[in-house]
Amino acid sequence: YACKAYYLARWLRERKLEQRTICIWGAGRVTRKRVGVLVGEGISVSFYVDVDSKKVGREIDGIPVMDYEELNKDKKYYILL
Repeated sequence: YACKAYYLARWLRERKLEQRTICIWGAGRVTRKRVGVLVGEGISVSFYVDVDSKKVGREIDGIPVMDYEELNKDKKYYILL
């Protein structure tokens, strides 16, 4: 995942997509570990989207967790799965 994160971060920067609101779909342990690697590559994650009511409304490692219904339909997000 470190290799994937390196190339994903590079790809996002080349296309100026890192300036968009980047969110991660899912806030499970494995996903959070992968996000840590991506953040280490300089990519800022705005929030997680999750359906688990125990996670929604909390912050995990300083990143808020939202319910998918809270997404603004008029806003452009870059969502990573």
